[in-house]
Amino acid sequence: MQKSLAVGEYDPRGPLDEVYRVFDQLKALGELWVFADQHHMPSIGGGDSGTNNWAAPLHAAMCDWIRDRLAGNPLRHPGQVVYIEANSAGPNSATATLKRKWYES
Repeated sequence: MQKSLAVGEYDPRGPLDEVYRVFDQLKALGELWVFADQHHMPSIGGGDSGTNNWAAPLHAAMCDWIRDRLAGNPLRHPGQVVYIEANSAGPNSATATLKRKWYES
């Protein structure tokens, strides 16, 4: 079974260090998507939480992830933390950054 987790970097409901601890203990192959400078309901591309569709880009990335798993495609970043910068192409991008903290290169 493959898993993917998503968290905002400053999510008060899921502190990042605790999420890392849980992710590191997963026995199943997975990815962790950390959305830079975001809180509990992250979005891709700086979505506006005042609109009804602000999370739509994140939902699209999640649907892409599910589609790929159903098609038998392997994870792009197995066992890795994908750090999604503001206005990036998202976690499924070939240019996604693999790191845990904003200050890592």
